[in-house]
Amino acid sequence: MGDPVKAEDALWSIQWAAESAEYSRHTTNIDFENTKVIDDLTLELAIFEYNVFFLNDLSRIQVTAKTQPS
Repeated sequence: MGDPVKAEDALWSIQWAAESAEYSRHTTNIDFENTKVIDDLTLELAIFEYNVFFLNDLSRIQVTAKTQPS
């Protein structure tokens, strides 16, 4: 088992992907201004428009911990 990953880590990973040349195309439908972390286990993703491929795009992004344990 690895370290727990929280909603904040998921958001950080998606924001990182948005700035990446390789993964940014998978995040173009995400409205980051209106996306928010609700609690440790809940991330509310706001999107610009409905898209049947959105979950497929999201699955291309690897979620990792924002900070590594020391």
